[in-house]
Amino acid sequence: MVANMDLARTKVPVPRVLRYGYSGNCSYILMEKIPYLNFSTAMEVWKLDYMPVQVTYWIDYIVRELATLGLSHNDLFPRNILVDGNGTIVSIIDWDSCTPLHAGVEYARMIRSHDPDDLDDPGVQDWYHIFLRHSFDRTGEEIAIGCSKRHPKLSRQWPLVKSKASQQLSSPVTDPRNQSFSRQKICPVRSRSRRK
Repeated sequence: MVANMDLARTKVPVPRVLRYGYSGNCSYILMEKIPYLNFSTAMEVWKLDYMPVQVTYWIDYIVRELATLGLSHNDLFPRNILVDGNGTIVSIIDWDSCTPLHAGVEYARMIRSHDPDDLDDPGVQDWYHIFLRHSFDRTGEEIAIGCSKRHPKLSRQWPLVKSKASQQLSSPVTDPRNQSFSRQKICPVRSRSRRK
């Protein structure tokens, strides 16, 4: 996830990762705080009942730029887009679902969403064509809409394309931000048996 965020930051606004690793059996990521409202909340505050066209243009730009990097965010809803007081997008958050583009199903995820919070955002449907236009495999996206449960083998037939993130970034072992914490294992001292 950190590699995908680092790669995405070269083209779109993404919070900087300050530190990440494991603490016991839990993983964590510490990122910079972006002090702005998410777009879903901002629309309520501004009492907007439509999707501003400039935001749709920005989403098109973001999805296209991520596609050029070989990435798909896969959760690009208004709740994951932070905006300033003028409605300018200042950051994209929630990169847990980000995958290499060939495995991304952003379009299918959007139209299958049953989350009432997502469906209440007016104008989100205007983004559907954007996700489909920039998808790696339009047929694959359409299959993912409803056929993947009945035909699980179809999802394995997509080309295996290596993520550009793994090619361009250092491995987590050499990344100075990777700081894992765990309990030290205490080894019992073995008693030496003396020979007589």
